[in-house]
Amino acid sequence: MSYFNKLRITIQLITASLKPQKNRERFLFPEINGQSEIHPEAFSQSLADPEHLLRPDGTLELHFIGAAFPAAPFLLSRLKSCGFTGCKAIMTSRGILLTGRR
Repeated sequence: MSYFNKLRITIQLITASLKPQKNRERFLFPEINGQSEIHPEAFSQSLADPEHLLRPDGTLELHFIGAAFPAAPFLLSRLKSCGFTGCKAIMTSRGILLTGRR
């Protein structure tokens, strides 16, 4: 992935975490190894209502594909404002893995 493409995706994720769009349409996110993979076109929908992505045990694992580390503090702030605890943002080779607990 090119540097400018990664920068564009990171800015898009920061914008979505600061002001997510309220969209009545719900997306189904693919799960791989128990983590919901969130692609750039669905960043805003996933952050507008993260409660609908909770597992039955009350945990949340979202993998934001293509994002870089500067977006992590904004994601953590968004989860905390939605009432999640134990939030972590971990950089992976594919993007940011965000975890939290209700």
